Amino acid sequence: MHVDDAWYSGDRDRLAAVNARQERRPDGRRRLWSRRPEAPLRPETRMHIPLAADIASTSASLLFSEPPTLTGTDPGAQQRLDHFAGAGGIANTLIEAAEVAAALGGVYLRITWDRELVDRPLLTIVHADCALPEFRFGLLRAVTFWHELPSDSATVWRHLERHEPGAITHALYQGTADRLGVRVPLTDHPDVADLADSLGETGDTIETGLPDALTAAYVPNIKPNRRHRGSPLGRSDFQDPIHDLCRRARHRVVELDARHTARPRAPDRACRVPARQRPRHPAPRSTPTGKSGRRWRSRPPKPGTGSRCLSSPSGWPSTSRPPRPSCGTLSSPRATARKPSASATARP
Repeated sequence: MHVDDAWYSGDRDRLAAVNARQERRPDGRRRLWSRRPEAPLRPETRMHIPLAADIASTSASLLFSEPPTLTGTDPGAQQRLDHFAGAGGIANTLIEAAEVAAALGGVYLRITWDRELVDRPLLTIVHADCALPEFRFGLLRAVTFWHELPSDSATVWRHLERHEPGAITHALYQGTADRLGVRVPLTDHPDVADLADSLGETGDTIETGLPDALTAAYVPNIKPNRRHRGSPLGRSDFQDPIHDLCRRARHRVVELDARHTARPRAPDRACRVPARQRPRHPAPRSTPTGKSGRRWRSRPPKPGTGSRCLSSPSGWPSTSRPPRPSCGTLSSPRATARKPSASATARP
């Protein structure tokens, strides 16, 4: 169940803890979440694909695509059921329960009440990994729910709630992360101190007045449980081979991403920018180059050419591009060599 919980949650720490037991894939390569974490200063590059969570959500949406209708034979009971269904949001509660059951293989529905909060019973959900059930011939006869309470130290506070026919027993334990610890009074923690006023003569039990019924029920997702044959618990929607499918999909995405980053794709012809819309590159700071790509050499011009009319003492301009010739001069040294101008020949 902890494997299903890790895939459903998508938490990186849980996935790393689950895959640490089996670091290698069948082909010998290391699994993604079993690798060592990245350096502290580098960002996390591993990404989880929520395929398992999408499967559970889709399953719940298909199961309760329409809100259920609760019917009764007595008109007064029917009116009371309609009030509970509308005010308590039973439809939303059942959709949530169905998603949890699809992920963990089952879910528990619990009846609770608090007159200071609201004057009606409350239908709540308890996840399957927070319950210790007791079955007899496939039927639930008792169940113990537990959850951790807030703490500001290394001490771990756990509240245990046991449902059995006709009674609900509450207990508070003070322990550590891997040990239940010792039982202490409920008044020692503020989150469960209010329960002490509703307990009976024994000091830890609430009488429900239903000696033949439980105030909790187990709803399996689907049976039989293929991994644990003969178990009264249901199975998850994404057990094997869904786990392998999630791993393959994740590795496939990682491989495609590595190929995309290693080999940059050339732009398509349709995506090329026209020559008129391309940005003009700034002129080079070094000596200007000709059409052939070679740099112009800083040597004095040949005698008889018109390039001496430029302002530079060496015969070449100080900027990267020669200035625009005036009227009566030619634009290139080759052209001036073929047909010298009158102004150039007049000088010695």
